[in-house]
Amino acid sequence: MRTISKLSCGLLGAAGLLLLFSSPARASRRLPVASRARPLASSVASPPVAAPAPGLREDELFEQSDSVAAWRAWNARWEAPNSVLTDELARSVGESVRRDPARALAYWAYHTGRAGFFAAQWPAAYFAFSASRGPGGQAPPSIDPAQAASAMPRLLGEAFSTFADDLACIEAGVYPLPFDLTSPSHRQFSPLFAVRQAAIFVNEAVANLEKRGKPAPPLWLDAPSMPEYYRTFHYQSDGYMSTRSAAVYEASTEALFLGRQDAMQRLTLVPLARVVSEHFARPGGEWGARKLDLLEIGCGTGRFHTFMLDAFGNRLASTSALDVSPFYLEKARENVAYAQRLRRWPDARADVRFLLANAEEVPLDDESQDVVVSVYMFHELPESAQRAIVREVGRLLRPGGAFILTDSLQLGDRPALDATLPLFKNLNEPFYERFVQTSLAELVREEAGLVPEWKGLRSATKTLSFRKPAAAPPAAPPAPPPAASPVAPPAV
Repeated sequence: MRTISKLSCGLLGAAGLLLLFSSPARASRRLPVASRARPLASSVASPPVAAPAPGLREDELFEQSDSVAAWRAWNARWEAPNSVLTDELARSVGESVRRDPARALAYWAYHTGRAGFFAAQWPAAYFAFSASRGPGGQAPPSIDPAQAASAMPRLLGEAFSTFADDLACIEAGVYPLPFDLTSPSHRQFSPLFAVRQAAIFVNEAVANLEKRGKPAPPLWLDAPSMPEYYRTFHYQSDGYMSTRSAAVYEASTEALFLGRQDAMQRLTLVPLARVVSEHFARPGGEWGARKLDLLEIGCGTGRFHTFMLDAFGNRLASTSALDVSPFYLEKARENVAYAQRLRRWPDARADVRFLLANAEEVPLDDESQDVVVSVYMFHELPESAQRAIVREVGRLLRPGGAFILTDSLQLGDRPALDATLPLFKNLNEPFYERFVQTSLAELVREEAGLVPEWKGLRSATKTLSFRKPAAAPPAAPPAPPPAASPVAPPAV
């Protein structure tokens, strides 16, 4: 279930993204005069100490990837004199080319092209909207050209740092190159397909810009089975309940993140690779003898599901892709089928099933899954739904199984962004402000008893992995009581 979507939606996010990444976010937080005054007597109670942000509270709970410290320091390194981070990125690119020229050149050419293509969608949509609006229509959003020009190097720096992280995992053998990059016949390399996708995005962005400042329209479909909180988020046309919405979704999110969303969500593959490796390293026994069963909740268009199948499909017995939107499930089915045809995966790949269901009530048996994955879904949920879904995850996992949760950054993950991060709520994200303040580690432990295991960051994304405690080995049968000693006959 995409119990709403992943982070979305195109040009409406441009202003928020510029604000988020264009300044060091050193907002002045002056205290009210009363709170700064010295108490008159020791009997005056001290103000309560605010709890650390969730991103910092997690530090002692998870094994942290090196990426956590690197991304926390990213803003300071970018602003350091002598272009410290720029030099590091250039050196990283050069070293990757020396290690494996063919792989590195293909990777950097592909991702540089992606970043450029999706960055171009912003001005195209802006000028299309300006040209199409009639008398009395919405004015174009106010964007300061000087601010936009100064922000663009930072945004591109974010993108290239993200790509460098992604390539480092590929070089380390954690997961393979993206299959679409290594498939020259992939439709995305067709100029006609690229033009069509750009046109779909620009038309959607123009429609969205017309809705600014207005209440989000209700769903066109009256579906009482849908959860109450399922709304038309981000002003996206038809919410998540039409083929048009499913067709524009990937282009919209990639435009919002300058073509780096795929690389960000591939961070999810790092803990998944660990689970797969550890599973097959176990000698014998149930865990070491069989392939894994995996469920993705909120699969959306199935884009990330194809990455999991390509990387680990020969180690998976089955995968289930679950979403609450039949239109997005149909797109997921189409994406998986296209990847299967393109890659010519052997029959040994996992069987894939598609589930139209709410992740709060998954139609699968207890302890039937080894891995449950959620990507960019939890920030779209009220806390009650988050807790219900986590309880379902706990029910579904086998002992020793893993829950891998990838979503937006939260407060404390990159403190330099804390002042502006909650502003994404203004993009019609009603649950986002609370989400960034919620400790996911505490929520998962409280509702499902899962144990925090690993944390990683990559640009605007964080990944947390948890384990369900393994079942205790059966107790040994009690030892039989010692045989009674024969009683000696009394002396005569």
